[in-house]
Amino acid sequence: MTLLYKNWETRNLTLKYHVTSTVPTQNRIAFVTVVTIPAKRTSTEVQADFKPKLTLVDRSSPESHTKSSEAQTDSNPKLVSTDRSLPEIQSNSPKLLRVSSPKPDTEKPSFPKSRQAALSTKLSPDVQPKIPAERRRSLLIYGADRSGTTFTTKMFAADPQLMTVYEPLWITKRWNKEDSSQIKNWKRNVLDLLKGILSCKFAESPAGIKFLSQTTKTWSGAYVNNAFQSSAFCPNGTCRDLARNPNYADKVCVTKYKHSVTKIGEPRTPDNLISSFLPMLFTENLDTDIRVIQLIRDPRASMNSRIKLGWMVDFHHWSFLNNVGRVCSNLAKNIKFGRNLGQWQDKYLEVHYRDLAGKPLETTQAMYKFAGFEMPESIRDWVIRNTSPSKEELRKQEKNIFSSVRNSTANIDKWQKESPIGRIRIIEEHCKVALDLLGLTKMT
Repeated sequence: MTLLYKNWETRNLTLKYHVTSTVPTQNRIAFVTVVTIPAKRTSTEVQADFKPKLTLVDRSSPESHTKSSEAQTDSNPKLVSTDRSLPEIQSNSPKLLRVSSPKPDTEKPSFPKSRQAALSTKLSPDVQPKIPAERRRSLLIYGADRSGTTFTTKMFAADPQLMTVYEPLWITKRWNKEDSSQIKNWKRNVLDLLKGILSCKFAESPAGIKFLSQTTKTWSGAYVNNAFQSSAFCPNGTCRDLARNPNYADKVCVTKYKHSVTKIGEPRTPDNLISSFLPMLFTENLDTDIRVIQLIRDPRASMNSRIKLGWMVDFHHWSFLNNVGRVCSNLAKNIKFGRNLGQWQDKYLEVHYRDLAGKPLETTQAMYKFAGFEMPESIRDWVIRNTSPSKEELRKQEKNIFSSVRNSTANIDKWQKESPIGRIRIIEEHCKVALDLLGLTKMT
């Protein structure tokens, strides 16, 4: 085989090889077809599976041309989504939990060359991270207020192998108040910040670097462990100014933690919808295996909790009806979107508060399995200790609204005794779509 020439076309980013063969095949000359290898690919599946074929074509045979064309057409794989269930959770309450478990990650896609080049040029030798052979696995936790997201995040934060960041979008939303010009960039800031946390790429965007300047402050009242002030980021008790050392933050994220976890609340996302950012989060982070857990709670229960805390007015107030409509409309839209993700369906898991509170250990194990994380024995102990506390420990924590210590099974239907019938009737009347999606029946 003789290589005639190689031509690189920078405009289309396409590499072409023109090869011809001088090997005779029964008094005829066989030619090798020209193969075009795309430099850009649009999905993880295509990156992992695309293998161009070199097909010998006998120019004197029309049948050979047909077979060659078919072979080249078949080399483009189809995106297939599967929706499988985890029996650990679904067995007892199939209507209350929708689970899409991931396919085994047998492939080991490599990092894009652009990512490798960026790492090699931006980092000095003393902070050069090793690019892992497998894609990093990260987890995004999403949900409305009082749906179990804080408990779940604190549980993951107790695992030292995970870099867990709680409610980082409080900071980006604060930017909008400080500078009205940031509002139009809100979605872009959200995506860049999530890329920094989940893919360890803070240094690649102004939003990622600006966020690092806020990590020495307490930005939420939940008091979840701050990973940026841990021993991994602050060896010998000395913390760097991460905004001035974003490459160092990327290096620690990659080398000191096996996985990243972050929790974002519905009210801090653009339009209060998961659809506002999730598809782009997947497509912009193809070198990271991002999984998403959406926590769902009966709206009658979540609104009862919000009213008790003073976060929402009760049914006697004139604005109550509008608030109910907004809460249930967002809930229904987020559920429908999560259940219809198409090619990304196996990266999504819907977990219900009832399962989290009623079967905390089994549900925790299912969430770890879905995320692709190894669950240490210490997390099992943490879950048991926080969901079955002693009476003394329960009294100490009862006034802490963000406490993870609760008698979880006693909280499941507590709202039914606490909620006035007039409030329940209004919620059920205006939340029919959400209640139907969750398979819940009316009380009134």
